[in-house]
Amino acid sequence: VNKMASVDGPSSSRKTHAEEFLARPNAARPQLGVALRSIWDWAVRAWMLSLTPGQSPVKSNLKKLGLTATAQCDCGHGDETFLHQQLHCHLTHRRNMKQTAHNNVAKVIDNQVQHINPETRHAQWDRKVLTFLTHSANANTLKVSNHSTRSPKRKLDELLKPFDDITSSQRPDGLIEDTKLKHIYIIEVARTDDSPDSLLRAHIQKICTYDLLLHALRRAFPQYVVKQQNYVIGIQGSINEQQWRQQLTELGMNSHQQDKTIQKCIAASIRGTHAVASSSEKQGNDG
Repeated sequence: VNKMASVDGPSSSRKTHAEEFLARPNAARPQLGVALRSIWDWAVRAWMLSLTPGQSPVKSNLKKLGLTATAQCDCGHGDETFLHQQLHCHLTHRRNMKQTAHNNVAKVIDNQVQHINPETRHAQWDRKVLTFLTHSANANTLKVSNHSTRSPKRKLDELLKPFDDITSSQRPDGLIEDTKLKHIYIIEVARTDDSPDSLLRAHIQKICTYDLLLHALRRAFPQYVVKQQNYVIGIQGSINEQQWRQQLTELGMNSHQQDKTIQKCIAASIRGTHAVASSSEKQGNDG
C-alpha cells in the first residue's frame, strides 16, 4: 500500500488543469498576470472558467448538466465545445469577432513597432504585396541592384518578375522594410488553441502559407535579408515566449518594450475570446 501511495502520490498533490496551465514554462505567465489586471472583470471571469474543463457555458457542457437537449452548435458543423466556439464555428457573428480579435493583436504589434527607427523604415499592414512593391519601386530607397551604394530605382515591372498573381495578391498582416539594416520582414499573427503543439502547428502553417512569397522577395531584393516573423498566441493568452522575444529583438525592441508588447497582445487575445463567447447573431446579421 505504501509503495502504491509513493508512486501515485496523494490526490491533493496532483495539479489541476488550471495549475498546470499557469505553471507552463516559456509562456510569458508574468506578462499574463499583468494583462489580466488590465482587462474587464467579465473577460477575466470567462478566462478563469475556460481554464477548468466543463465550466465554459457552451452547449457540450450544458448538455452534460441536462440544461440543453443537444450539444450541436447552431452553425451545424459539430458540437459546440469551447474550442469550436472560439476557433472553428461558422456562425458569422463569431467569425467576425474572431477576426477582430486577430486584428487587435496585429494592431498592438503595429503600434509598438512604428516608433522604432521610423526614419529608415516603411511598414504596411493588411495590404496586398503589390502595394508594398509599388511603394518600393517609387520610393527609390531600397538598394535593389549590385551597383553603387545608391542605385537607380528599379521599375515596378522588373520588381514584379519573381512574383506571380498569387504571391503579389497575398495580404500578410504586415510587411516592414528597413533600409538601414537592409531587412524585410513578413509579419504574421495567428490565434489558436493554447497547447504547445497547437502553437507550433499554427507557426508551421504560416511558414507554409508564405514560403513562396518569402523566396520571391529574396529574389526581388537580393541585397536584403528577408525574414518571416510569426506571432502565434493562444486564445487564453499563451505564447512561445522565447520565439516572441527573439523576433521583437530583431525588430529593435528592448526588454521593457517587449514586456509591454507581449502584455498588450495577451490582453487583446483574452478580450477577443470573451468577445467571441458573448457575441450574438444580431452583430453578424445571421438572422
